[in-house]
Amino acid sequence: MRIHRHIRIFCTHRILRPSRQQLLKLLLATLPGLAWAQSPADTATASPQPLSFAQVQQLIRERNPELSQARHEIGASEGAQLQSRLRPNPSLEYSQEDTRQGQRNLSWQLSQPLELGGKREARMAVADQGRSLAQLGLAIRSAELNALARRLFVDVQLAQAQYQLMQDSRSLALQAQDAAQRRVLAGKVSPVEETRAQLALASIELELAQAERALRQARQQLSLLWGDPLARFSTLEPLPAPVPTPLDEARLQARLAASPLLQRAQAELERRNAQLRLEQARRVPDPTLNVGIKRAEDMGRDLLLVGVSLPLPVLDRNQGQVQEAHSRRAQAQDALRAQQLGLESEVWQTRDKLNLALAALARLEAEMLPAASEAYAKARRGFELGKFSFLEVLDAQRTLFQTRQHWLRSRSEVWLQATELDRLLADQPLP
Repeated sequence: MRIHRHIRIFCTHRILRPSRQQLLKLLLATLPGLAWAQSPADTATASPQPLSFAQVQQLIRERNPELSQARHEIGASEGAQLQSRLRPNPSLEYSQEDTRQGQRNLSWQLSQPLELGGKREARMAVADQGRSLAQLGLAIRSAELNALARRLFVDVQLAQAQYQLMQDSRSLALQAQDAAQRRVLAGKVSPVEETRAQLALASIELELAQAERALRQARQQLSLLWGDPLARFSTLEPLPAPVPTPLDEARLQARLAASPLLQRAQAELERRNAQLRLEQARRVPDPTLNVGIKRAEDMGRDLLLVGVSLPLPVLDRNQGQVQEAHSRRAQAQDALRAQQLGLESEVWQTRDKLNLALAALARLEAEMLPAASEAYAKARRGFELGKFSFLEVLDAQRTLFQTRQHWLRSRSEVWLQATELDRLLADQPLP
């Protein structure tokens, strides 16, 4: 095993020769899962076909429990909406005076409450706004999950790219090690140069194992969105959308004005207005119309009963509920204003971060990556020709690896800020 040979060489230079059992314990302690870890495709029963982002969206839409919870909330609001349209039930009353035959008076009476003051219309308005709030809640949660899915999707792709980068780095380190071995065998450099190359290779293999673990964790985080902790997919298809372009103020302002987050705050204010109108309508007493028949056996005839009952709003005029509704409406107005200010602030800050990340990514791709690749290639050719030391090759190699990792982090930052904009604006729900 290559790691075994690297550690043995390292220990030999320190006049130390551990036994095979001690070496195995050292490997188990310092390199967990490196020699025996499965490849990312073998961690679960993987799908043979790459998973597209549209398939991820479909899985989340069908299996995510939070979306199901939001849909049930809409169903509950529809029930409240139906109930608000129903009128009060009539009541039937029966009474009897005296129990002696020929002296009894029997009464049957039907009573119907009458809603006045626009109570029913105000109650229906409250229920309608409640349904609108439930629908907006589903749209917002759907957009948040869509943004989260896209971020995790990109995280998996970046983890895959990082894993591939470390594999490429390992290949470069193997080439550098082979070059150092040839130089040592030719007697042109000290054996210390070969040891340095071997230690550099061992370090890269450690980073390769870490990248593999990070890839497994990223895949699991994505699959948990649809309730699968085993990540039953092999690879991911590239996102269909291109890398985001800088957003100008006009486009961003238009998206901000249509944000469901602001619409939800506005709908909450409308619901509070409707609730206030309902509480004010409840101050008007509702009369009850009574119609019935009374059978007077002592007189041998039926009597028609007609009456009206009316509550007297002397003590309870619903003043407490009206005061609460006024305060709730003022609270909703403040919440809407706070939502507008907070959302605008976060959106503009995120826009600036996105534009900055795009500029950094463009510079990396146009200048830094080509320069680092060219510097490493020249250093390696110079080392093979005896013009440069191996330390210069290692320095150029380290610079190339760091530049590539910086490029990956810059791509991650671009997508992170883009998905954060989608989360804030909530204008891209699951299809």
